[in-house]
Amino acid sequence: YLSPTGAFTLAAMRHFAHSECSAVVLEAGIGGRSDEISLFAPLVLAVSEVFLEHSNLLGSTVLAIAQDKVRCAKAGTARIVSLSQVPEAEREFEAYAATIGSELTILRNEPTVLMGLSSLASRNVRLGVEAARQFLGLIQSTPVRLDAHAIAASIRLPGRLSVHRTDFGRTYV
Repeated sequence: YLSPTGAFTLAAMRHFAHSECSAVVLEAGIGGRSDEISLFAPLVLAVSEVFLEHSNLLGSTVLAIAQDKVRCAKAGTARIVSLSQVPEAEREFEAYAATIGSELTILRNEPTVLMGLSSLASRNVRLGVEAARQFLGLIQSTPVRLDAHAIAASIRLPGRLSVHRTDFGRTYV
């Protein structure tokens, strides 16, 4: 079975391949291993806060859902970047990262609110910025500095269907 979002994901990946896109950011629809994005091997995996979302499909506990989410990473995933999680989810991430030879970074909660965004949105921006920084550090030879405040200021909510121009080129959201 291929879900409608899975068909859109595969069509987009085909388009990106033909366009010689240098990097693609995929967002899970429902879960890591349970999602079409698990067909691709990420260089960097970012994991936002895991909670009892889609528990009827992914598992009845936060731990079961965390196991599903992190298994989107595979051998060859160099980095896993995660927001802080409940202790059992963090232990799962640590064990799985060690199993596949990936470096794990856990971003501890900070009270900083970016550009008037909610606390959750601010943490997710911080997660995205750190994942991008680590990704760019892996593919470039020079250190990368990214300013989370400037990036948050550039977001046009709801954030979809916008184009952002940066030193790295155009980014389509």
